[in-house]
Amino acid sequence: MAYKNSEKDSSKGELFGFKSGDTLKLTYEFASEGTTSKRDIYFIQKGNVLTEGIGDQKDENGTMRYADEKKIAYKDGQKLETADCKVVTKALN
Repeated sequence: MAYKNSEKDSSKGELFGFKSGDTLKLTYEFASEGTTSKRDIYFIQKGNVLTEGIGDQKDENGTMRYADEKKIAYKDGQKLETADCKVVTKALN
C-alpha cells in the first residue's frame, strides 16, 4: 500500500491482516521519513468501496493500535474504490 499525501510525508509499505464480517482488520508496516513503523488500519466494506476507520490509537509494543475498536468511526474516513493498477502505479511514481 502507498499513501501519497498532500502537505504530509508519503509512505509505502505492506499490509497484513484478515476480514471479519464487513471489516478488513489490517496492520500497515511502512517506511516514512527514514523510519519503519506499524499501525492498525481498519476498513469497512460497503459494496465496492472501502472506508478507512478513524479513531484514537495507542502504542502497544511499537505498533499503533486502535484504543477502542467500538469507537472507530467510518463516516469521514478516506474512501478507496477499485482502480486500474497501472494508472495508480504511474501516479505514485
